[in-house]
Amino acid sequence: PPDLDADVVRSRGAGTHADPYVIDRWPWTDLRSTATSSEDRFDRYDACSTADESGPEVVYRLEVPRAGTLHVWLVDRGTVDVDVHLLDATGAATGCLARDNQELSVPVSAGTYVLVLDSWVDAGGVARAGEYLVAARLE
Repeated sequence: PPDLDADVVRSRGAGTHADPYVIDRWPWTDLRSTATSSEDRFDRYDACSTADESGPEVVYRLEVPRAGTLHVWLVDRGTVDVDVHLLDATGAATGCLARDNQELSVPVSAGTYVLVLDSWVDAGGVARAGEYLVAARLE
């Protein structure tokens, strides 16, 4: 039988802070789970929010080829609550440019950015980690 996935473009990277998945084509989509991630570096993104984001996270590096508006959509379901954070090129939590639990629309310049999908933690200390679908487009 033919290899049905032969023409699929595979993600480069490991989804960690040291080796993020690379986003270098537009539009872009990814289906993953924070529940299987070993990364858990950032607990808060004070420049954007005081929400408890101390659950596991998945990290992406965006290569933006031109100025425009970056649109990011995030879908999770059930008890899963993953939030999207756009960081500057430093990739530091203090470099948070925008945050939302479902959708971002942010003007960007050409350059490198970091996108962190991080699991929100509820008042009972439960990390709402799990599967998500994320999509991005540059207009």
